[in-house]
Amino acid sequence: MGGTIAGRYAALTATSMNASVALVEPQVNYSLIQQYAISQLAYNMRFTSNNLLGANTSLIGKIDRKDTGVLADTMLFANQVVSYAEEQNSPIVLATKGVDIIYGNGQFQSSPHLVFATSERLLKARTYLVATGSYCIIPKIPGLLTTGFLTIENIWQYLYKKIGEQGIESISEKHKLPQNWVILGGSIQSVEIAQTLKYLGYKVTL
Repeated sequence: MGGTIAGRYAALTATSMNASVALVEPQVNYSLIQQYAISQLAYNMRFTSNNLLGANTSLIGKIDRKDTGVLADTMLFANQVVSYAEEQNSPIVLATKGVDIIYGNGQFQSSPHLVFATSERLLKARTYLVATGSYCIIPKIPGLLTTGFLTIENIWQYLYKKIGEQGIESISEKHKLPQNWVILGGSIQSVEIAQTLKYLGYKVTL
């Protein structure tokens, strides 16, 4: 049961073990792999700039990670990672390797034997793998809907749309990007996003 890059990767790995594989997925969620790519690049940027500052104190104050060109390049890199992952784990590649792809949703049924039922198929297997990923559940916080908010699934797309693929050169446009962030959450992903935004030079309250 997929819908993630991990699910497709697991399906390909299983075929290399001579297993008969069926992959059920509604729609692939790329938000987590995009977040991973951005966080890794931001961390490397911080590591590199810290080493530069340690070697040459005259650089202090000259490295501005909030520069929209840097952010634009970061977003472009993340999108390229997603495109590469999508290409390497595409339905064509899966089908070529013998994976039976079933689009849609399903559920487990235990009578008379355990099977996974879709709208058109009953799948019986020795091993089942749940690789559906995680999705954001919006909490019922008074005023949240009227205030407006972002989630892990659209935060980077929002910033990418703000700056455009080529970045923003003018100072007036640059200041339209939000400089202060408040992140509500208690998950690993919320901490990772907070660290990533901090690495990129923004003020963050978690």
